[in-house]
Amino acid sequence: MRQSPARPRFRHSLLWSVLALLFVPLVAVADPPPAESLTLPPGIEAQVVALLADPGFEVPLPGGYMFDSIQIGRSSIVCVLNKAGLAVARIKLVPSGEARVGEPTGASFAIRAELLGPDPDAQALVARAVRGIQQRDTVDLYHRFSPWPQLRIAFGGLLAWAIALLVALRGRVRRLRVTFAARMHHILPSVLQLVFFAYWALYWPPVRDHMLFDVPLQLAFGLLFDALLALTLRGVWEAGFAVFPIVLSTNLFIWFPREFMWLGFLVVALAIGSKWLFRRANGTHIFNPSAFGIAVIGLLAVAQTGVRYQDIALQLQLPPNMLELIFLLSLIPIVRFGLGALSLPAALAMLTVLAVVPGAWRLPTPFWPAWFLSITLFAGDPMTAARHFSGRVLQGICLGLGVSGFAWLLVQLTGLDYFAKVFPVVVCNLAVPLFDRFGQWFDTRVLRRPAGIPPPTGRPEWWLRWLPVLAWVLLFVFARTETRKSAIFDPHLFRDLGALGVVDSPPNADRCAANRPWCAPFSFAAESHLRRN
Repeated sequence: MRQSPARPRFRHSLLWSVLALLFVPLVAVADPPPAESLTLPPGIEAQVVALLADPGFEVPLPGGYMFDSIQIGRSSIVCVLNKAGLAVARIKLVPSGEARVGEPTGASFAIRAELLGPDPDAQALVARAVRGIQQRDTVDLYHRFSPWPQLRIAFGGLLAWAIALLVALRGRVRRLRVTFAARMHHILPSVLQLVFFAYWALYWPPVRDHMLFDVPLQLAFGLLFDALLALTLRGVWEAGFAVFPIVLSTNLFIWFPREFMWLGFLVVALAIGSKWLFRRANGTHIFNPSAFGIAVIGLLAVAQTGVRYQDIALQLQLPPNMLELIFLLSLIPIVRFGLGALSLPAALAMLTVLAVVPGAWRLPTPFWPAWFLSITLFAGDPMTAARHFSGRVLQGICLGLGVSGFAWLLVQLTGLDYFAKVFPVVVCNLAVPLFDRFGQWFDTRVLRRPAGIPPPTGRPEWWLRWLPVLAWVLLFVFARTETRKSAIFDPHLFRDLGALGVVDSPPNADRCAANRPWCAPFSFAAESHLRRN
């Protein structure tokens, strides 16, 4: 049957619309608003200590007091006053432009003092320190940086690529095609990740700015990069939601300061490029795209090439039920795609290492939000998981052991285990053919069942599908008790990290009395009551 002429015209119009979109970001950043990012540069430790010269840093003060802790963040500084090892007050320095009414300010900072309990002596020392900081704060320490030149280069490069593609094709532009497909394995993770970000933003305000500025720019860059790469390599681009889970999952694990915003675009480009360039014989991509992009940046960071990134692992635990939310969200792909056979063995392997290896208490536990996210929603990509039940079990075991092994190795090399959440995922992706060969042999020869993932209903081995899910639920409920949850809650730390809703408690007071949602498991009802009031 002869194709109607309306269809090709529609495809060509859609193609030209995609190429025209390249001009939109370029025009948008051609004359941007005068937005600047304020950051504290490295190497200012001595200047910060000098601000506290009166009454002094690490100087014993009358009554057993001492300013013995200074935490320098990306744009703020926290000085803690301790007495007998317990925090009794703190002074927070933020950009002077963020000063509230009545707060003392200097050239760099607005000075916020906070007592953690009624203590007249501590109040006098804090007032003395505030006056000293204000007198010595005469030089602006902040580094001001505009991201707009990086955006012009990034989107200008895409525009140059599009022009080169059109010039190379000349009169053959009509051969390029654009189709559209909405695939569930792209839509489902995107929705889950958006729910995750929405909940996180309720308790940590930087998430809102990041989702309104950095993430949309990365999505625009990713869509255009994916379109140009597909049209260049195959002449066909399947528009859809494939880029969304890549960008969103990347931003669950790593952020970049504005002066290194180009690294965010590089991660997205590497992730999308890995989907197109590294494929198996059956056409599926080898690597979890986000894991591949982050792993490359991780290698650069481990090699101490000057790459700077923002560690957001601690901030992931600021919402009171973050771990519970990840668990509930992970049940959807675990049940739908049979991924319980991967996540459960990974968690058990990590717990086994903690139990049997001497000194392993320093290694990660699976029930910490960042690590839990890695072995569930991140590693549980059905496109890069083993295709057989026993193969997924072996993949999960290797993933859990790999996380613990990489964490130990990276601590020895760099002192940080940040990228141990990602490197094992990439290694396990490479080894999937080995896991599948083992899974096919074990399923057919030992378990004497058809190879593959058991369906949720119907065939006699359906219990193999649901047994890991039941065991996963029981393991989480057992591990997430009130005793264990409250043991890791530190209201002072959470407040210093910028968590909303946390009430600071005086020394020796019950920290959970005023912060019930952060201490009780599955405390969504208490959390809702807290937010209403």
